[in-house]
Amino acid sequence: MVEALGHLLLSSAILMLFSVPTDSAAAKSNQTKDQILFDKTVETLKKTLHFFNREYRNVNLDAIIGTRIVEGQLTVLLQRITKNPHHWPVDDYLLRDLSGLRDLAKDISDKAISFVEASDIAYYKKIGALLAPGFWELDYPSRDFTGIETYWPYQPGETLREEDSDNCLAEFFGTG
Repeated sequence: MVEALGHLLLSSAILMLFSVPTDSAAAKSNQTKDQILFDKTVETLKKTLHFFNREYRNVNLDAIIGTRIVEGQLTVLLQRITKNPHHWPVDDYLLRDLSGLRDLAKDISDKAISFVEASDIAYYKKIGALLAPGFWELDYPSRDFTGIETYWPYQPGETLREEDSDNCLAEFFGTG
């Protein structure tokens, strides 16, 4: 469950980051639907972060990866808004709200790291670098998918086990 909530945090942050305002007629017709979805996303993010804040002693490394991702992506979003406020019509209330969510995600991560490390020292040493402040401040343009992109087709019996993924990360960080 905690891992799923971590992924929800990631999805929410990415959705907020790449919801670039536009003046097209199609965008205006979807504005109400988009605003409803955005508001629900922010509300879900708040509830998830408040849950993690209450349970920070009990969360796993994957959950804190999620809170660091939220912290990093909201930092990027807030920087974009500050650099180009005319492109991002955000009222002061929402700006404070997003800043507060970023700060809460940082606080949760900072408080939980020692508990995560103590719960599995070897695992933390292997991929704990993912929890470094600033690691997830990734500011790259988004790409829309048209549906005609090619992708690696899934083959029956083909899987990526968590251990394999962790070993790749450990090799990347030089900790394995």
